[in-house]
Amino acid sequence: MTEQEIFDLLNQHEWKDVEFKEAQTAVPKSAYESVSAFANTEGGHLVFGVKKDGSNFKVVGVIDVDKVQNDFITALRQKDKISCIIDVKEDLKTVSEKDLLIFYIPEANRSEKPVYLSGDMKRSFLRKGACDVKCSDAELKRLLSDASKDRYDGGTVDYDIGKCFNSKDIAWYRRQYEEKTGTRSYADLDDEEFLFQFGLIKETESGRKPTVASILLFGQDGYLRGFLPRPIIDCQRYLYKSDAIGIERWHDRTVCDYNLMQTWASIMEWYYRFAEIPFELDPGTMQRKDQPVDYIPFREAIVNMLIHQDYSDHVRKPVIQHFSDLTRFWNPGDAFASLEDLLDPGEKETRNPLIVSAFRRIGFSENAGWGLRDVFKSWRGLGHVPPEIINDKPKKSFELILKKEILISRYQRKFQEAIGVHLSEDERRCVCICM
Repeated sequence: MTEQEIFDLLNQHEWKDVEFKEAQTAVPKSAYESVSAFANTEGGHLVFGVKKDGSNFKVVGVIDVDKVQNDFITALRQKDKISCIIDVKEDLKTVSEKDLLIFYIPEANRSEKPVYLSGDMKRSFLRKGACDVKCSDAELKRLLSDASKDRYDGGTVDYDIGKCFNSKDIAWYRRQYEEKTGTRSYADLDDEEFLFQFGLIKETESGRKPTVASILLFGQDGYLRGFLPRPIIDCQRYLYKSDAIGIERWHDRTVCDYNLMQTWASIMEWYYRFAEIPFELDPGTMQRKDQPVDYIPFREAIVNMLIHQDYSDHVRKPVIQHFSDLTRFWNPGDAFASLEDLLDPGEKETRNPLIVSAFRRIGFSENAGWGLRDVFKSWRGLGHVPPEIINDKPKKSFELILKKEILISRYQRKFQEAIGVHLSEDERRCVCICM
């Protein structure tokens, strides 16, 4: 962190990624709460030698630099102080002839969360805005669920295999699988053996049992709702803009509280009702023969909602809100990867590996990762401003917003031509984003 960056932070006050402490001669107890909060959220900087003066900050400096630094770093490697070793990066800066100690607290690995203090898991903190807040019971439960090595969708359910599945949904899925090029045929197997081959049914001490993933994918309504008492997705269409005030009534709504195969078909049917061009649906494959212009980004966004949502969260429901100026996709469960990594190609750690694999086997979300690259590429191809992503780690939620705002208008193009500026397409987009 440069001196100018420190001055900028002082002028901007504290926020989610920076916390100031006076700490002139000793480490304050509240510093460890900030460490827990940063480690459980997205990381951040802890700056010693800055005093809070009302709503302002004053550089007072650390008097005993060696003692304060050594005490702090040593404490972060003691199990009785904090639940896991925090590998901080420390830096010493001189500002206004005062010494400041700057520590970067990285986000902890998923398996190490929650990071808590003094051996008490209830002393786990999250960073929300400029505050370190103690985790609620629900937030603690979500952190523990994500930290488990055994993924939630791989757990077994004590259901009767002969009764809990919808055979029509399995039959539809198997047709898609067998028709996909490059797959190994399992056409000679019965449904139970087919699901067993893909790990969707597991051997247990009491015999074969369905996994959570298999019930989510193919379960009968009653069996699904037996362990997931909330909808898979709530789809809402509004006829006005997203910033309209005092109007909350939706025009068209579909609440999907059935398995993922049926949910997929239901959402597509809902989407086609307001698609920009007429459509024709192949009843055999449930695929369009003539796709709307925004079909690809919408499809990828829906697939991501289905395969990455936190199904262990029985309270919060995923919501799609389609307005005249944008579509918002909100999901319980944050992405494990950072925002920067989400758009990079390559495999990423997933919350529901069995469900992800099941969708990929029939050609959905074939690209490794979150599929967001396809969303960005397709939305950009339509001439819109880039999609907005809100990966909210404190709230354990993920939001994707597709705005219908045009990135480069015809007036902007004419203006560039009039003044004799020749920009590439990428250069034009960069200029418009910065305006």
